[in-house]
Amino acid sequence: MDLAGSDLVDVLSGIDRVIELGVADPQRIAVLGGASTPYGAFMTSWAITQTPRFKAALASYGSNAAPGHPELVLFEAGYLETLERERSFLDAAPNVQTPLLIVESGSNTLLSRSQRLRRTLTDLGRTVEYVELAVDQSSRATPNDFKDLFFRELRWFDKYLKFGGADLFDFYRVEETVPGPEGWQLRVLSAEPRSDYSGLRAAAGRYLEMTVSLEASEEALRNGTVQGFRIDPADAISLLSSDSVTMRFAGTVTEFLGRETLIMGAPGPITIPIPEAGSPAALTVRMAFELPNEPGEYRFRITGFVPVRVWVPGDSAEGSPDIE
Repeated sequence: MDLAGSDLVDVLSGIDRVIELGVADPQRIAVLGGASTPYGAFMTSWAITQTPRFKAALASYGSNAAPGHPELVLFEAGYLETLERERSFLDAAPNVQTPLLIVESGSNTLLSRSQRLRRTLTDLGRTVEYVELAVDQSSRATPNDFKDLFFRELRWFDKYLKFGGADLFDFYRVEETVPGPEGWQLRVLSAEPRSDYSGLRAAAGRYLEMTVSLEASEEALRNGTVQGFRIDPADAISLLSSDSVTMRFAGTVTEFLGRETLIMGAPGPITIPIPEAGSPAALTVRMAFELPNEPGEYRFRITGFVPVRVWVPGDSAEGSPDIE
């Protein structure tokens, strides 16, 4: 076998051919690999050290277990180690120019290889992100886990193949980072329907509690471009239904004497100043909106940020709200 050798030459030759045929855009070529053996992830990692032609890459490290395929176990047992000594993507990492998304799944994965790769590329200042599916022998990934992973991977390729590395999406999802003005970024950490707060029920329907964080982006902090942040929640924060009806802002949520308490109404203006030394403080707020019991899709908006899209199940449905 000549893995990461003649097979890579074949792949690159195939790409050249489809470009000649007009089937592929040479400025929008990506590479991804992952399987029940480490071959796909290894080949992806090695390929981006050998050529800058790929605009985005995905290396997916799955389970090492290969029941019913002893030849795959033999591959893992010795060949990969020899191959890595001869063709080490870690040694060749300074050549990498391609943004890389590393996906890790399961406790029986090549944690050392994927994490070493992530650390090496981070230390070199390369663009790399890491996603972990937290599953082990006693648990399995849920359909929501795979849906979340699918959107994460789709976002990655859209960002670098369609938008040239810019965040130009027309909506974001719960737990995604939303870039905003003056070097700030927004994340909706959770969005959960609930019936009441210490016995206080919504005037009609139920509540949707959202936990929202605002913090300066690492890039803005590194470049020194972050500015002070100020919003007036009464004017700047809204939750809209699919037909653009504004949901009532019920209030902010806090804990008082060991009980979760709803402080009615919108809070006053929020200001996050820039300190003379160090980084500005991050802000996390729990807020609640009133909405009907029926399932529905909503858009959470803060002025200056792209909307976050939230799917809320019906009153009797189970599971966390998310995009369908």
